[in-house]
Amino acid sequence: MQVTSIILRAAGQTLTVNTLTPEQVGNLSDAFLARITPQAIAALGNDQLAALTPAAIGKIQARAWTGLSSTQASALGTAQLAAFGTAAIAALQPQTVGALGSTQLAALAPSQVAAIPPTGIAALSPDRIASLSATQAGALGARQVAALRPVAAAALSAEALGAIGTAALAAMQTGSIAALGTDQIAALSTAQLGSLTRQQTAALKPAQVAALGTAQIASLSPTATAGLRTITVARLSADALGALSTAQLAAMEGRQLAAIAADDLADLSGAQLAAISASAMALLTVGQMAALGTEDLDALTTGQIRALGRAQVEAFSAAEVASLETAQLVALSAAGMAGLEAEDFAALSSHQLRAFTSTQMASLRAAQVGALSSTAIAALRPDQVAALSPTALAALSSDAFAALGTETLAALRLPQIRALGSTQMAALGSASLAALSASQVAMLGSAALAGLSTTAVRGLTVDALDGLSAGALGGMPPATLAALSTTQVAGLLPRQLAGLGSAQVAALASTAIAALTTTQVAALSSTGIAGLSADAAAALSTMGLAALGRPQIAALSSTAFAALTTTQIATLTTTQIGGLTATQGAALTTEALAALGTAGLAALPPSALSGLLPTRLASLSTERLASLSTTQIAGLTASQVEALDSARIGALTTTQLGALTRVQATGLTSTVLAGFSTGQWAALSSKAVAGLSSGAIAALDPGEVAALSSAAIGALRPATLAALGTAHLAALNTTQVSALDAGQAGALAAEDMAAIGTAGLVALSSSAIRGLSTAAIGALDAGFLSALSTAGLAALTSSQGAALQAGAVVAQGTARLAVLAPAVIGGLQPGAVAALASTQLQSLGTSQVAALGSAALAALSSTQVAALSSAQFGALSSAAIGGLDPDSVTARLGAMTTTQVAGLVSTQVAALGSSAVAGLASTALAALGSSAIAGLSTDSLAALGSGITGLTSAQMRGLGSAQMAAFTTATLGALSAAQIGALGYSATRALTTEQIGVLDTAQIAGLGTVQMLALTTDQLGAFTTTQLRALTTTQIAALTTAQVASLTTEALAALGPEDTPGLTTLQLQALAPTDIGVLGAEAFAAMQPGTLAGLDHGQLAAVTTAQLAAIRARQVAAFTQAQLQQFSEPQLAALYG
Repeated sequence: MQVTSIILRAAGQTLTVNTLTPEQVGNLSDAFLARITPQAIAALGNDQLAALTPAAIGKIQARAWTGLSSTQASALGTAQLAAFGTAAIAALQPQTVGALGSTQLAALAPSQVAAIPPTGIAALSPDRIASLSATQAGALGARQVAALRPVAAAALSAEALGAIGTAALAAMQTGSIAALGTDQIAALSTAQLGSLTRQQTAALKPAQVAALGTAQIASLSPTATAGLRTITVARLSADALGALSTAQLAAMEGRQLAAIAADDLADLSGAQLAAISASAMALLTVGQMAALGTEDLDALTTGQIRALGRAQVEAFSAAEVASLETAQLVALSAAGMAGLEAEDFAALSSHQLRAFTSTQMASLRAAQVGALSSTAIAALRPDQVAALSPTALAALSSDAFAALGTETLAALRLPQIRALGSTQMAALGSASLAALSASQVAMLGSAALAGLSTTAVRGLTVDALDGLSAGALGGMPPATLAALSTTQVAGLLPRQLAGLGSAQVAALASTAIAALTTTQVAALSSTGIAGLSADAAAALSTMGLAALGRPQIAALSSTAFAALTTTQIATLTTTQIGGLTATQGAALTTEALAALGTAGLAALPPSALSGLLPTRLASLSTERLASLSTTQIAGLTASQVEALDSARIGALTTTQLGALTRVQATGLTSTVLAGFSTGQWAALSSKAVAGLSSGAIAALDPGEVAALSSAAIGALRPATLAALGTAHLAALNTTQVSALDAGQAGALAAEDMAAIGTAGLVALSSSAIRGLSTAAIGALDAGFLSALSTAGLAALTSSQGAALQAGAVVAQGTARLAVLAPAVIGGLQPGAVAALASTQLQSLGTSQVAALGSAALAALSSTQVAALSSAQFGALSSAAIGGLDPDSVTARLGAMTTTQVAGLVSTQVAALGSSAVAGLASTALAALGSSAIAGLSTDSLAALGSGITGLTSAQMRGLGSAQMAAFTTATLGALSAAQIGALGYSATRALTTEQIGVLDTAQIAGLGTVQMLALTTDQLGAFTTTQLRALTTTQIAALTTAQVASLTTEALAALGPEDTPGLTTLQLQALAPTDIGVLGAEAFAAMQPGTLAGLDHGQLAAVTTAQLAAIRARQVAAFTQAQLQQFSEPQLAALYG
């Protein structure tokens, strides 16, 4: 575009650039050419520029060319461009460079190309870049190459790319590197490839790298090689991998090397493998490691071996592991050691096994050590075995453990010893066991000791045994302990003996037990003592026996205790004897009892004495029996007491007799009791008497029974008391009778009541009175019952009240009747209640009256009911009221509460006279149930008069068809809509047409669906026009088709638009054609569209034009095509007019 008024001044002259002709431009002097500005260049036209000679162009300052536009540049000739200096080229704008054509670019000298600014290079299109020659490309600098866009770089010819200098190529963007084609990559020189950076090689694609030759691959720097992507490395050929230098391999990362195929990795030379870094070696896959052969492994450095993990080492075969040098084996880390398997260890030589360090051995897992053969174990150094973890050592098989030498065993650490189990210890012989120090033996656990053979146990020294803990020794199996010699047992410490259990003590030989000192014997626990055999117990010295404490003596088994000699028994102290148990007491023989002596017998605890066989107790002399304490006597069993004869029982003191318990008394036979003196009977406790059998008590004379204390009588079991005859009972005094409880009183039969007499009856406590059976109560006549105190009467229960004789009840005065509990009154038989005088009834409290059942009230005469006070009558329940006879109800109707009235049943209500019903208060009337209302006669209903309007909906629902006749038109008309709506089906159907006619619109509207269905055709016919119009759509919809069909023309004509929406299709179809025409136009138009769609052929013909003219479009739309075809022309005209 032309720039106006661009002025040039030189040598005193002034020129306007835009006015110059091409010829003038071509003739500009050097002075003017040197003064041309960027604005002046921009102002020149293409024809003016074309006039500039190459020489003239060379005179123009370089900065002036910044004004050259793209259009101007494209017009320049090749000769003109060739005249541009490098500074002028460098001054060109990027867009100006981008506008140069291929021919123009080809004319540029390499120096000019080198002067193109990087932005200019970036502005060149791919086809322009493609036109660059190799010489021109070789002139490109690093900044220019870095400016190449990916598409531009891809456009370079292979020759041009190959001519770019190494420094310039190293500056190429990674995106541009990635855009290079395989032919371009293949053309790169080794020097160029050697200049690539890590970032550039990371951008190379697999196909690009695959295009490189082995020499080119080898020319990559180690850093650049480390930049290759994993996927790229995975595509390298075996030849390419083989060309990698050791420096390149050393620089490669584990992730790259892990991508190489296993076979290809195995094909690397030993030098190459050895060059791999330890960190990279740690990332090689299991498959790669498995592909390596023995020669490959031999090439690995110790650093590489140290980097291997468990899975990698597991990939080695046994032969490969065996091929490793000792230096390599020693280099294995803990993780690498974990990869060694049983077959690997088996393949190693003794020399190799012994090469492992203690640290390596400490890292072995239990499973690995457990798999080691006895040969492998035997080859290990003592310090190697000592380095194993306790868990690992405990995993050794018995054969492997047996292969350990004595030097190795002696080197085992205490934690290792503690971890050994029975399997390992069972493999040791006496010599091996002897190699263990006392401190080592002390570390053996109970499980390990349990595995020792009897032969090995005999090899333990006393010192070694003494080093064992009590728990460890206590864990030894009895069979193992049984192997201990007398000397070994005698050397055991007291604390060790204290830890032995019963089975272990039982295993010790009696000779060993006999050799124990008193201190050792005293150390045995009660649990251990329990295991002493009979021979061992008998072998105890008297001093040893004397050393046993009371708990230990008590722990002796009955067999062991029975084996004690009388000499041993005689040495027992009273303290020791006081610890004897019942089972030990059972083991005492007659001779042993004699050996105890008087003091010993007195020291026997009751439990031990109770264990004596009854015959052995019976063998005691009367003097020795008399020496027993009351506590000992109380501990005897019933069988022991039963074994004592009359002489021995007779020898017991009254204090001893008083100690007998209820259970022991059951052992007293009738023969023994027959010899009892009064003093002895008096000495027996009440509990002991309670234990006597029924037969024993019944065998007593009445006088003996009378001699028993009241406490003893009170302790007798009910069954025992029931066994007494009437003579025994008659002998009881009132104090004894007063001791009877409810359970004992319940055992008294009816005939027993006469035996105890009225005095005895009076003496009974209230609780005993309540315990008397109904049979016993029923046996009480008027005299007996009258003898009872008021407290006794008050104690009677309801079931007892039901058993009372009527005569006995009537014989009670009003004051005595008043104390009877309401439940007792309620339990009286109806005959007993009916026998009461009016004054007696009047004396009853309201709570008593309220308790009377319906059966009892039904037995009352009307006179008796009339005698009840208002308060009494008001206390009657509704159920009780229901039991009254109708006459009584009528007599007391006015006094009834609403709750009582609600309890009246239909038979009672039916019996009410009309005057009685008329006298009901409105609240009482409302309280009548619906079933009771159903019992009212028509006269009674009629007698209600206006009071009938007080009936509830529920009561109205209970009315029957016959009762409806009692409703006058005035009464019916006074009913509310809710009352009318509550009428049942039969009651509604019973309404006369006259009654129907008096119903107002509100009452009509109150009729429900059931009532609408109940209406007969006559009743419907009695509906007035006003009543019909009062029907709701819901009511109309409830009518049956028969009901609708029975409607008269007058009734149909009376239907309004508020009624007909309720008509259903079936109802409409029930109408005759003539009935259709009488419907008003508005009523017809108010019907639902679906309903009208149900009109049949005859009904359609009867539809009037007024009716059709009144319907709406949505109704017309409901007519079917067949229906429309039925209409006449006048009907259609009315329909669509």
